[in-house]
Amino acid sequence: MRERTELDGKWKFKLDPDNIGISGHIYERELKDAQEIRIPHTFNVGNGTDDYRGAAWYEYTFTIPGNWKEKNIRICFEGVYRDADIWLNGISAGQHYGAGFTAFELNISELVIAGADNRITLRVDNSYSPYALPWFDQFDWADDGGIFRPVRVEASEKTSVENVLIDSIPQIEENTGRKDEGPADIMCRVSMTDDADPAAELRYEILDEHGMVAEGKFCSGQVISVPDVRYWHFDAPWLYHFHILVSVNGRDTDRYETRIGFRKFTVQGNEFILNGEKVHLVGTEWMPGSDPRIGNAEKEEDIARFLKLLKDCNCVYTRVHWQQSDYFYRWCDEHGIMVQEEIPLWGQPKEPVENTLDMVKTQCRETMYSHYNHPSIVSWGVGNELNGQSEVTRKYVADAVEYFKTIERNRPISFVSNTAWQSVNDACAESDIMMCNDYIGTWQIGYDNEKSVREFAEAHKDKPMLISEFGLCEPAFAGGDRTRTDIFLNKVAIYRKSNVAGFIYFCLNDYRTQMGEDGAGRLRQRIHGSTDCYGIPKPSYSAVQKECAPIEIKKICRGNNTITISLKARNDLPSYAVKGYYAEVAASDQIPVIVKIPDLKPGEQIKVEIPEMNKSGVNVAICRPAGETVISQMSV
Repeated sequence: MRERTELDGKWKFKLDPDNIGISGHIYERELKDAQEIRIPHTFNVGNGTDDYRGAAWYEYTFTIPGNWKEKNIRICFEGVYRDADIWLNGISAGQHYGAGFTAFELNISELVIAGADNRITLRVDNSYSPYALPWFDQFDWADDGGIFRPVRVEASEKTSVENVLIDSIPQIEENTGRKDEGPADIMCRVSMTDDADPAAELRYEILDEHGMVAEGKFCSGQVISVPDVRYWHFDAPWLYHFHILVSVNGRDTDRYETRIGFRKFTVQGNEFILNGEKVHLVGTEWMPGSDPRIGNAEKEEDIARFLKLLKDCNCVYTRVHWQQSDYFYRWCDEHGIMVQEEIPLWGQPKEPVENTLDMVKTQCRETMYSHYNHPSIVSWGVGNELNGQSEVTRKYVADAVEYFKTIERNRPISFVSNTAWQSVNDACAESDIMMCNDYIGTWQIGYDNEKSVREFAEAHKDKPMLISEFGLCEPAFAGGDRTRTDIFLNKVAIYRKSNVAGFIYFCLNDYRTQMGEDGAGRLRQRIHGSTDCYGIPKPSYSAVQKECAPIEIKKICRGNNTITISLKARNDLPSYAVKGYYAEVAASDQIPVIVKIPDLKPGEQIKVEIPEMNKSGVNVAICRPAGETVISQMSV
């Protein structure tokens, strides 16, 4: 059966600024004069190497158990930025070029020595490249080099599961109102190891916190119907354990385990439909790798800290410009954030070049085979801010969307444009969701904001339009956080009057980027966020939290020995059913009073009464079912 070992001990590390390691055959012997470090690690934070672009070497010694001798053994890297050559015991094990944010693995069964120490050596190079995505220096985020995500060794028997793509979809008719439970279908595509026994049989198990929900035999590609499950929703992120058991002639040879959520997110005309309900979705984007103390070498606790800030400002739909760690999506699965994961194709060249689509296809496969089963991922992105007015870009988007759908069975595919205001004939209309970046008034000059948004949405009534970026970037543009708040409020007011399906504010945090106009070295950044690069909120964070809340506190009144809270569910942006929410009313020296809020449809209003607390300055907090504060207000 499956076993794994985390390679999380002390590694050796050494820079190679003169690029002599290959010619000097460093990989054939132990790394000398090296630092001791731990993974995750980057060589672009501290030690005077913040701006280093070039080669570096890593080495680690680990022991393979003796009982692994006849097994398939793989070394799995969750992220190495960017080009990596790997040797095991001085012999080449493979390489991974052109994609620094995707996970990859190498079969090392023939190279390891079971029951003995083994030495793995990596050469990592983060130099700019025309053969990689992101392309050359055309990206707007941190590109810290190194082994910046976990590494592990896994072993399984010869007949075992290599990869699984799972679609777990509720049986729901579109636009009939939110459904929280009921029947669902699972379609499970299983890839077995190359030398698997053709007589292998597959069984499945679905479990929740109480135990077995369903089990049985199946074949790859077969639809498994489940009569009664709870559906995954950003306000109710129910998850199930899904196991695949492999056996040959009655003997179990593998047990593959993952988690799934039953969720149906589709587009219908110009609307989003989630689990049967028409929804208007809002959120904010976080730019990872921006804490200058750690850079891209973020541990799970670092990721969780920023994602909590994201959810607490009422983000239910976000995007990521480049592929994130598996833990990022596990957190979003558990806490309810919907995500668009994107290929890191940004800005330049303004039009795709000859090898662009091939690089995108490679990253598409690596991305999907790593993250496909996460219910939090609801859409994929094929690029950001190319020249969407170009026929070359339009063809690229159409071709890329078509390729994604050779693997993807349910999720919509998007292209993010910053040229939609030039004419309605833009490349984003070639994708399922038209995502448009709105920097009218700063980066984009000469447009009427309200007219531009309205005209583009009206020209494409058959597809949903989402504003995928807007905000204030300092110091390229002046104004401070007060101006940032004003821009946010003014643009949200425009979107609420326009026929758009949602928006994603840019961004949560000031972020480290090699394009940054502020600071130097590891502090080079763009001042673009509602928190600083350490995650400390600015005043604009509260404005984002309030406007992205699905429920408003209209009034708090005292009288007749009660406190009356008047509430209204928003019916514009955002707009979705409010279910399972509660009010937490607290005075400084009393136990909070918890009052359940009746379920509300968008636009509905209600008054909630609680006993008088005989205190001034009582705080009223409206909370989501899982406890995140949606909005709070002090009573008089």
